This record gives sequence, structure tokens and C-alpha cells, in this order.
Amino acid sequence: VDNWKSAHLIEAEIVSKIHSYPTVKIIDLRPTEDYKKGHVPGAISFTRDELSDPDNKIPGMRPLPDQLETTLGSKGIKSTDTLVLYDGRGNAEAARLWCLLYANGFTNSKLLNGGIGAWSVLDLPIETEATHHEPVSFKFSRNSSQDLWIETDELHAWLQDSTRNVTVIDTRTLDEYNGKRQKTNALRAGHIPGAKRIDWADALNYHGDHHVKSIEELQDLYGRIIEDRSDTIVVYCHSGVRSSFTTFVLTQLLDYKNVKNYDGSWTAWSRRPELPIKQDSITQILK
Repeated sequence: VDNWKSAHLIEAEIVSKIHSYPTVKIIDLRPTEDYKKGHVPGAISFTRDELSDPDNKIPGMRPLPDQLETTLGSKGIKSTDTLVLYDGRGNAEAARLWCLLYANGFTNSKLLNGGIGAWSVLDLPIETEATHHEPVSFKFSRNSSQDLWIETDELHAWLQDSTRNVTVIDTRTLDEYNGKRQKTNALRAGHIPGAKRIDWADALNYHGDHHVKSIEELQDLYGRIIEDRSDTIVVYCHSGVRSSFTTFVLTQLLDYKNVKNYDGSWTAWSRRPELPIKQDSITQILK
């Protein structure tokens, strides 16, 4: 248990030993109804809406730092706490909160490897009663690395700049990438021209225990399309959630130094009719 503070990915067995520490807070990022059915004892529920900017015209965009501070403080989270984050679908939602925290200089958060499933398979206790803490004042240190993000105009400019080596990774499903499926809030279907596709879930045993694959497997997976470790890597999905998991894997597990998460992702890109798109299919399923 001695080394648990050093890693950003933490195993359920370790969490079971530390989850009652007063400076450790467990965050459940699943839908509220799932949280109510049973969660890690002491876990605090966060919803996607609570981690989005209500004033942004594009749905699901990241909150401003002061909005996030207010939300965290309202849940009783202190800037000195260690946070363990999990969800029930491979930790994409958990990774998005990780990105939000990390980009604002809060580096003391970890993903529970395997999510809630890893807790359940060890037959560890769960509880159904919601956990609430007294609100506190939460402030980021302002030692932020907001350069984790990239916006639409900047990405478009980079892709037109022949002097820049940019690898764009689309982390969505094949049907989304090739334009066969158009999800809610997108206005067009397809992908950003030149983007290579590696489904975010390929970094996991997605159809198994949801654990992250070995470092060797991850190096092989991403090394196929990232030709130079010094290149700028831009990751995107539909709304910046799945791409957050890929951002976590690339920066924390594989130690890539120049990774940008395109938070607006396909939702934002598709809404700009002047921006180019690539489509491999004429079939569109609106859902």
C-alpha cells in the first residue's frame, strides 16, 4: 500500500485498503440510477451534466475552472484530497473528470482500473445510501496545464500548416468514423480529414474485465500510427469523453509529452459547415 500515491491508475485491492482514509474521496461517474443500486462505500456521485458548461452553445463542453471549483466544493472535496474515479463503462467518464482536474493543475486523482466491475469481482462491500459531505471552498492551485486542450480554430490552422507534424486520432467507433452513424448533437457525419482511428476501447479488455491492457500492448497499438514521439497528438471523439480516456493512456501510461484533447470533438467540428470532413459511407443513421 506504500506506493499507492505515485500512480494514476490504481487497483481495486489497493482502493479497498485506503477508501476510508479521511483524505481519500471516491468519485462515482455512473448514471444516478446505477449509483443508487450500489456503489463503493463512501463514493460521491457526479453526473455528466454537473461536469459540463451550461452556458456553452455546444452541449457537453467542459466547465470553466470556476464552475468546476464550485461543483467540487459543493460535494465537500478539498484541494488536498486524493480522488479515486470510476464508472461502469471502461472509465471514459472517469477519465474526462481526470482530464478536467489535471488540466487545472490538480494531479492527485486516479482511475480505478476496471471500474466498478473490478470492485465487484473481488466481492468487496457496496452500499446504496448516497454519500454527502459538508460543502467546502475548493480552489485550484492555478498551476494549470490548460494546454491539454485544443480548440476548433487552432486545430484547423494546425492541419493546414505543413511545418507542423500533427497526428490526429479519432477514438470513436468505425460506424461513426466512416459516417454511417451520426450521433445526437452532430450536424454532419464522418471524420476529420487525415485522422487515424483507434477506438478508445481498444486500450482496454473492453469485452472482458475492463482493465487497461499491458504497457507493451498499448505501445504496439499506438506506435502503429504515431511515427514520432515528439509529434503533436490530437485526440477526439464525439464530445470529448472517450478521447479523455485515450488522453489519459497516452500521457500517464505511455508518457507522450505533447497530447491535446479536442474537447469540442466531432460535435463542434461538424457544426462548422466551412470545415472539411471525410466520409467513407453515404449511409447515415441518425440517433
